[in-house]
Amino acid sequence: MRRVTFVFAVTMFFLYATISVSFAQIDAGRLLKRMIDARGGKSGLSNIKSCVMKGKIVLVSQGSTTGEVTVAHMYPDKTLIEMNFAGTSIRQGYDGDVAWIDNPQAGGYQELPAMETQAMKYQALGDDAFLNPGKYGISYTYKGIKTDSAAGFYMLEQSFGDGFKTILYYVDMGTYLVHKTETNKGTPAQPFIEEVYYGDYRKTDNIAQAHRISTFVNGQESIRFLFDRIEYNVDIDTGIFQAAEKRFTRGELIADARQLADIIEDTHPDPYEHIGGKIAFHRSFQHILHAIPEDGMTGNQFKTLLRPFVAAIGDAHTEVYTHYNVNIASPGGIPLKFDVVERSLYVSGVPEDQYGELLGAILVSVENVSIEELGKRLKTLTPIDNEYHLLWHFTTNYLWYGPYLQELLPEWEDTKQVRVELLLSSGETREVEFNLPMAVALLSEPESQIALPSTPESGFTYDYLGPDKRIAYVPIDHMKYYRESFEARNSLGLEHTPQEKLDSIPSATEFFRSLVTEMKDVDTETMIVDLRRNGGGDALMVDIMLYFLYGKDTTVKTRWNNIDRLSKIYLESRKGITLEGINKDRVVSLTEGDYDFSQDYSDDLLCKTSALAEGFTHSPTFFTEWENGTFEGYYCPEHVIVLTRPWTFSAGFGIAVRLYRAGAILVGTPSSQAPNSGGNAIRWKLNNTGVIGRVSQSYALNFLDDSEQSRVLPVHYPLKYEWLASHDFDPNAEVLYALELLSKLK
Repeated sequence: MRRVTFVFAVTMFFLYATISVSFAQIDAGRLLKRMIDARGGKSGLSNIKSCVMKGKIVLVSQGSTTGEVTVAHMYPDKTLIEMNFAGTSIRQGYDGDVAWIDNPQAGGYQELPAMETQAMKYQALGDDAFLNPGKYGISYTYKGIKTDSAAGFYMLEQSFGDGFKTILYYVDMGTYLVHKTETNKGTPAQPFIEEVYYGDYRKTDNIAQAHRISTFVNGQESIRFLFDRIEYNVDIDTGIFQAAEKRFTRGELIADARQLADIIEDTHPDPYEHIGGKIAFHRSFQHILHAIPEDGMTGNQFKTLLRPFVAAIGDAHTEVYTHYNVNIASPGGIPLKFDVVERSLYVSGVPEDQYGELLGAILVSVENVSIEELGKRLKTLTPIDNEYHLLWHFTTNYLWYGPYLQELLPEWEDTKQVRVELLLSSGETREVEFNLPMAVALLSEPESQIALPSTPESGFTYDYLGPDKRIAYVPIDHMKYYRESFEARNSLGLEHTPQEKLDSIPSATEFFRSLVTEMKDVDTETMIVDLRRNGGGDALMVDIMLYFLYGKDTTVKTRWNNIDRLSKIYLESRKGITLEGINKDRVVSLTEGDYDFSQDYSDDLLCKTSALAEGFTHSPTFFTEWENGTFEGYYCPEHVIVLTRPWTFSAGFGIAVRLYRAGAILVGTPSSQAPNSGGNAIRWKLNNTGVIGRVSQSYALNFLDDSEQSRVLPVHYPLKYEWLASHDFDPNAEVLYALELLSKLK
């Protein structure tokens, strides 16, 4: 899981070496002098040894979330930004050597990647960057006059001797104060433009400083700073800048480890299945306790200690959360997009056209370490459901982002470059070395032979492939935003969404009612359900779909056997569920810690045949239709084809497996979720260290025998590398393959 580091361009405000000046009779040096004079003069700026700015920060790109912010500088090599959002404090600093961030909501303390460290190093220079640029290898070039927003500005380019991105400054032609800075953090072919606007200049101690600073990325405002107080030469404790993570005592860590073991044993339906049994579970736990040193550990060190123990449980929904602060525009790992075909990783996107010949290449090794060995290492870091889940992890964080790749490759010391060995589609083996960090704002991918509709915010839509409407195409990219899900969450006490908002949320019941009605009217023969991007959400949608396509009997018969553990956490998290309600009409009452087999349809004694329908009562929109039965099994095309990839996960996998059991045809690559696995995860947080994660509270049994099918849901028509290569690695290859298969199915 990733989190993006805030790149606080506010501190760039102090780089007024970044000030631009220009008119025909003046060079960059003279222009800098005028800018220095406009700010307050060389003597005044040279006397500033520290600065503290306070005000508000607005995260415009995140719903205009507003908080308090304090920016502190000790020139020329220390800076700290501290933000507070609703009681949560986030700190980012540079101590002269290490750039770091401490965000409790994104994994706690982390050291920042090389590019962010380099940026904060220059930000910390403050005014010395233009008072004494040569001291830091900084140079300036006058670039003439440019118009921006109908006004003219002098242009000054700031360059760095170590190759750091150049910065272009727009300077007001009347005041000689900076209007904005502009930096291309991408490439000429793939721009990633960051603009920082400065306004509301006021003087403090005769020094002019902007009190409003706004950062735009590719034309969209992302962050806004509104300062109301600025002080110079303030006494600052240098300790606030230090990159030092809090250490916890051995006693605190032992208490947290025991808390975690108790949470897992009390909540997870079967934490012993894959780890080797209960004794093996506790043997591993004891090793954790003995590994805690006498002088304690930091939170991150403790998290590293816990992860192999939790990963060994082998349940993708039970894990210790690990978040690295990463730069999306310059991730610092292998700058190639990988996808899965058969049991291999192939290149499906490249950063620039010059790497076009790598498209379709199979990954062999990274830094001379085979992909097989990397897989073994990854299994000790994160829980894995099956081999496709392992490959899926490689395609997301663990190859793409530098900090994640370093976890797999401790021997990778020179992180300014990375070497990969690839097997090209031509059969040639090629070693490629990438210089890092590389800007990858956009990736070049093969153009698809087929145009498909995009999904709205709800994540689902439908259209037809061809004018005769014989083939319906139904992409479902996620199941997180539909009315019935919100109704159920309200009923269960998990959240509260007002009725007026519920009415505006798209309804899955209305969607599928409209779909089956129209398909019947036009006599649709084939329905392609595209789950390739569906990572999950609320599985209630699966029942709604099956009801309209197949009817109530199939909806019940294809239901997976679901066993809930009635743990303390489970009961506390669901305010709408009580033991009294669970025990209604039961011959033998359940108590806290028991297992609820009422939805285990394989057990005639313990199951409750009415449990499914009773669950639908939490969603009035669907329950009304279920009770009336007006559109029950209204229409199902002759062929239902389901497209899957390893990304098809959780509730998305729920659609795939239920349609599979109803007789649908699966095409593509298997899901990364095991058919028999934990689910319905509940979040936990340890008391002392604040380490967070999640744990499964239920277990789904789709297949009663312990077979390969219980670990990997097979696809009827797997996508093969040879076929993919023959179709130029089309990003919609599964759709094309399904269309080609139709002639065989008739």
